Amino acid sequence: RRLEDKIDTYIRAYLFSRKICTLHSLDKDIAADFSHEKKILERYADLQMGPLVCHRMVREKFKIHGPSMVIPDISENFFYTEFWIWINRQGKKRRVKEKKELNDFLGFLALKMGVKSPEDLGI
Repeated sequence: RRLEDKIDTYIRAYLFSRKICTLHSLDKDIAADFSHEKKILERYADLQMGPLVCHRMVREKFKIHGPSMVIPDISENFFYTEFWIWINRQGKKRRVKEKKELNDFLGFLALKMGVKSPEDLGI
């Protein structure tokens, strides 16, 4: 139970401290921060607490379709790089302010990553 509480606090702080958060990065960062000398973790599942997509806080913040959802390999850096490229291709030199524009980008990224919808990106 103590580890569960630590993970809950970690996820809450992680989501609060970032403008953009991806499941892929959250998965890797939890593993890195909860690894120790005796046991090196590569992903959240190595904690043997079930899949990350089944964690209640993750289900609340991300649109999760089920426990078998595959977490796409999208880091925050990848997201920002692709967003910058997309903005330049669109010829937009100003800030993206409209939600529609962000949704257009997420649709573009979903196609590029080969997922069914933007919700499946894990962002």
